[in-house]
Amino acid sequence: MRNENNVQKVVEYLKNRRANAEIPHFKHKVVSATMVSEVSSFPLNRIVKTLIVIADKKTICRYGRRQ
Repeated sequence: MRNENNVQKVVEYLKNRRANAEIPHFKHKVVSATMVSEVSSFPLNRIVKTLIVIADKKTICRYGRRQ
């Protein structure tokens, strides 16, 4: 089960930086870009993976486009 408070922190982080991002929510655990593509019908080569870490009250965001 995901921590809704941390999800909200990520959403606020992206909004504060005016990131053009869509945060999909899935019924079941989705752990890869391939799985996201399969369940959402969104093309795999258009998915940008984002890693957001919240540690010591600092938010660190890394972006990477799937090759």
